[in-house]
Amino acid sequence: SSLTAIGKDLLSEKSGVRVLDLTGTNIAELPPEIGNLIHLRYLVLPDTLIKELPEQVKKLLHLQVLVRSTDAQTAAVVDDDSKKFNQPSTFCANKAGLSQLAGMNSLRGELSITGLGAVSNKKDAIKAKLRKKKSVKKLNLEWDKNESDETSPQRHQDVLEGLQPHFGIRKLQIRRYHGISSPSWLLNNCLEQLTHLQLINCRKWATLPAFGHLPRLNHLHIREMNSLIQ
Repeated sequence: SSLTAIGKDLLSEKSGVRVLDLTGTNIAELPPEIGNLIHLRYLVLPDTLIKELPEQVKKLLHLQVLVRSTDAQTAAVVDDDSKKFNQPSTFCANKAGLSQLAGMNSLRGELSITGLGAVSNKKDAIKAKLRKKKSVKKLNLEWDKNESDETSPQRHQDVLEGLQPHFGIRKLQIRRYHGISSPSWLLNNCLEQLTHLQLINCRKWATLPAFGHLPRLNHLHIREMNSLIQ
């Protein structure tokens, strides 16, 4: 029969575990004892019933890869430490906000944050502490597919403002953002190392930054931006 739960005793006794791959199991939740795996580098959860992570994941300070989805971009099989520098991680925002990401400053490679419609203000967005995740080279920020067009543009703008990445980020994708303007960190010279910028289905975004402030930018992809005036 399929595995449906993971015992807290097992997690308590295996504090040296570096890889935990639960792909394709019927586990519905992780017990709080997940926080005991202080050496955990890879947490892989595709095709499980897990909807939310316990608060104790904040204790996983050495976590480098968190895979939540079977999406082609994130369904990496983690079986070798030598792959750790280019592995993607995904995190789905929920009613608990982004505070669980706060201590995960060892994440590296590509980080995707989805479900940003669940984040209600700039204060909650700042809790992700993206500016401290200096080993993340590609950042994907995505709001919900089914979010109403009546969603407050100001709320989206506040959240995006709070999701400022570190200055060395190389690639940035923003999808389904409902704000009408750019965040301040994209308007000035904060992202001098940025080489790739993708803005997709941001249908209310009317004014873009002066791309001269991004001296290394050589790939610019703009799609489904219906409100652009310049």
